[in-house]
Amino acid sequence: MTTTGILLAAAGFGRRYRAAGGQGNKLAQRLEGGMTLFQQSLTHAMQSGLPVQVITRPEYSFIQQTCQQLKVPCVQVASQSLGETLAAGVRLRDDWHGWIVLLADMPRVSPEIILRVAQALQQYHSARPFWRGQPGHPVGFAHSTRDALLQLSQEQGARRVLQQFPPYPVPCDDAGVIVDIDLPLTANGAS
Repeated sequence: MTTTGILLAAAGFGRRYRAAGGQGNKLAQRLEGGMTLFQQSLTHAMQSGLPVQVITRPEYSFIQQTCQQLKVPCVQVASQSLGETLAAGVRLRDDWHGWIVLLADMPRVSPEIILRVAQALQQYHSARPFWRGQPGHPVGFAHSTRDALLQLSQEQGARRVLQQFPPYPVPCDDAGVIVDIDLPLTANGAS
């Protein structure tokens, strides 16, 4: 049991995106270059070379279709929070030694930083990149955190697990680790 894999969380509701006037599913927005937000995040996850497990909602058929085309495992979970989504992913991939939680609305997280977080999990309970002192994503959890992750629920997000298992700070000079896409994209692909 030495595999560390990526849980690509694509099961959010996009409430802030819709509140800001966004139409449709934010993960289907096209970025500069033509890929959707989800496709770009999935591409970076796959380029890391680590196994990828996508977790999405039953109604997000475009995500399921993309995963099917690329032969990436995808599970449907009608979760109400990221905590529930993570618990479902850990339960499903209990055979992994560690889990790297990558949010599908963060398309600028590079494969290199994903691998650096995975490497840190060989020595630490948890790890996450920090850019100029700001905590970023993805967040990695070693198998030692498994029981705490499985207890996550709608009321309890991963913050509680990170308090119990403070993350090793992976230094990073790429602001992509703190940039999520919560607002509708402008014509040039920036939010």
